[in-house]
Amino acid sequence: MIGVTASTPEEVFEAVTSGLGVVLVAEGNAALYKRPGMTYRPVIGLPPGELAIAWREGDTSPQVLAFIDALRQATTKV
Repeated sequence: MIGVTASTPEEVFEAVTSGLGVVLVAEGNAALYKRPGMTYRPVIGLPPGELAIAWREGDTSPQVLAFIDALRQATTKV
């Protein structure tokens, strides 16, 4: 059952603090999204998450190209 649909992090956390649901947050983001009325608990037994990006085919805007380049540089440093 879907309690609410949210489009922004602020809407997500407002829904949670209003008692309309729960949300999974990456462990590293818990400190970034610390809010009054929010409690974070680790979820045990899940495999590590994966992140993927997608963009429009043929999109060569400077912003998209810079973002893709930054991601490629970051992943080669790991």
